[in-house]
Amino acid sequence: MTIKNINPFEKHSGSAAIASPRGLILLVVMVSFFAVLLAKLEIIGVGLLLVIFFGSIYVYLLFKNPIVGFYTAIGLNFVILGLGRYIQGLPLGFAIDGIMILTFIALIFSRFKERINWSPANKEITILAGIWLLYFIFQLVNPEARMIEPWIAGRGIGFYFFFFIVLTLMLIDTNKKLDTFLYVWGVFSIIATLKGMMQLYLGVDSAEQAWLNAGGAETHILFGKLRVFSFFSDAGQFGANQGFSGVVAIIYSMTKKGFPKIFFL
Repeated sequence: MTIKNINPFEKHSGSAAIASPRGLILLVVMVSFFAVLLAKLEIIGVGLLLVIFFGSIYVYLLFKNPIVGFYTAIGLNFVILGLGRYIQGLPLGFAIDGIMILTFIALIFSRFKERINWSPANKEITILAGIWLLYFIFQLVNPEARMIEPWIAGRGIGFYFFFFIVLTLMLIDTNKKLDTFLYVWGVFSIIATLKGMMQLYLGVDSAEQAWLNAGGAETHILFGKLRVFSFFSDAGQFGANQGFSGVVAIIYSMTKKGFPKIFFL
């Protein structure tokens, strides 16, 4: 058996690949495409190019490490409804659906060469969430339902509940990942607090004022006082998250070294 000697200096890579006809043609096509895009769309074209560039990087990182999508979905759950006050006409709520679908696909592809072990998600809570999801889907044929729009708007009650449980059990499998998850939760809760303080002491911005004028003031300005809602959908969601986050933060801090446990003895 003969072994063919390959000179490493004869292997073209990097910028040297552009010297080939195929590389030059590809480069010209790409430059021409982006030039036409910028010429036709101007500032929108620049934004589109940035979206394509950073979106490609994000998708690469997501498929390399699917837990990136999980953390992204957690973050979007905090801000997506608040962004709707600033960006009108876009179905921002479906961004979470897209991220979850991509995360599931990335999870499958990341373990494509081996059989996926779903046993971590085989828990009683998953079964209960699955039953609730089936009941939720069954509501589509409920004869008392008048419109499908409320079902779509409330899809998170069924779909997010089930799929977040599965993703959590499949992806959060080490203490370090659990710590990161709690840090992400904590950071967004702190940002929400700062935003709420801005509303309380500095006042609401123009988009938030428009939301209040459109009907939000009926439930969020009582006796002349603003019920702070931060970037959440309403003040009730803001208060519930901050209260729950505070309890979790205290419990979590008690597990760390240096916490003054003497106050709890």
